[in-house]
Amino acid sequence: MLSSPARWDGSDVIKAGLFGAGALGSFALDVDIRRWMKENRSPFLNGIERVGFYYGSPMMMMSLIVVMYGGGAWTDDEWLMETGVMFAGALISIAAIQEPVRISAGRARPEVEEGHRSFRFMAGLADERASFFSGHCAVAFSMSAILARRIGNPFISLGLYALATTTFFGRIYADRHWFSDVCIGTLLGVLIGNSVVGWQNQRQSPGPGLSVAPTMHGLALVFRF
Repeated sequence: MLSSPARWDGSDVIKAGLFGAGALGSFALDVDIRRWMKENRSPFLNGIERVGFYYGSPMMMMSLIVVMYGGGAWTDDEWLMETGVMFAGALISIAAIQEPVRISAGRARPEVEEGHRSFRFMAGLADERASFFSGHCAVAFSMSAILARRIGNPFISLGLYALATTTFFGRIYADRHWFSDVCIGTLLGVLIGNSVVGWQNQRQSPGPGLSVAPTMHGLALVFRF
């Protein structure tokens, strides 16, 4: 995941450029969307915010990793074990990208009332300056992307992405992130989720050769033709 830019072709560079343009464009909407959120509060929306918070929580994803991998090992369900491994890969990738960016950017959260242009280099260890970008959105959308690809049902996929959208909404509604923070976190989550599934699919269809693979009873030599 982290070394993938070294393998980009022309279309990947174009996509990265569009991603950057979209990220810059989202900054222009930060103030207006925050104002709208503050003017529209209700018990129902408070509940939506709570659903989104828990779905995008890294602790939720860690719990699912343990349940899926452990449950798959207990029942000998390879699908569950592989999905747990994909969740783990996505979570590690998100942390490896978000933590350095968050710390170095030091962007003030909306609730601090310093404006959406308030960045302070290497100040992101303080929670009030940990706004950029939304890790909750990255987690929520990576999980939904992985499950949508793994299940392959369009109606279930719609539901999964709708669930992740509650995280997108909730992080702005709770005044914890700017609109641009959640946009970037969302796009990163979708990218990482789909990339992890693609990596796993390639791993399952390797070229000819010899490898060592873990099994329930130890290690096995695997010959591929």
